Amino acid sequence: MNGFLHRPRRFNMLDQIDAVFLDAGGVLLKPDFRKIQNLFDDLSLEEEMIDKALYPVGCNVGAGLGPGDDDNKFVYDFAISSGIPAERIRGNEERLQEIILFSEWVPRNRSEIKRAIQFLKRKNKKIVIVTNTENGLASNLLKKLEICSEDEEAETIEKVDKIIDSWVIGIHKPNPEIYKYSADQINVEITRCLHIGDSVRNDYDCAREAGAQALLFRPYEPKQNNSIQSLLDLITDDND
Repeated sequence: MNGFLHRPRRFNMLDQIDAVFLDAGGVLLKPDFRKIQNLFDDLSLEEEMIDKALYPVGCNVGAGLGPGDDDNKFVYDFAISSGIPAERIRGNEERLQEIILFSEWVPRNRSEIKRAIQFLKRKNKKIVIVTNTENGLASNLLKKLEICSEDEEAETIEKVDKIIDSWVIGIHKPNPEIYKYSADQINVEITRCLHIGDSVRNDYDCAREAGAQALLFRPYEPKQNNSIQSLLDLITDDND
């Protein structure tokens, strides 16, 4: 019953926009849980607990680190929430940072992402990936993982209109200019854009400050008027 109550609002919101922006880390991708499990193979860490650690309740940052943020604190808090005891974190800080911050992340749910992108394309919505990176390789990684690509020749991968990488353009979240820039790249008014991301600061507040509409991605919390649990929540009719 609760899910149906949310459908009209989603439909009205999509009617009011021409483009959907998607954050990469936290929405399309997640840290490679297998590397963390292998590093602490005696702890029996669960995939869901590691995944859930990326979405701490009451945290405004989420996976959305930006310039000046404390990487050490982020990694430590993530590890604790994943079920790793503090005494085991000590001595493994560098390896954890490498896995969580710098190693390639893996798809959250490739089939759900594909269904959502296909639905948005049927609704004639432009799709833009807007993400912070440390290396400018977002486009290459998303293509390698077969999530999406700007490349017309990538026939087996979902096509998106643009992939905006903060490292490439020199504008990082939480600077709202990254959203204005993204809208300009597809010739859509920022007020007709909807951004979806997991960080209150970098995604929700920042996109709204730029003039866009926004939804929070919260897979482990009940849906609210400003949030979704899955990209499939965007689909207003499974038969559409």
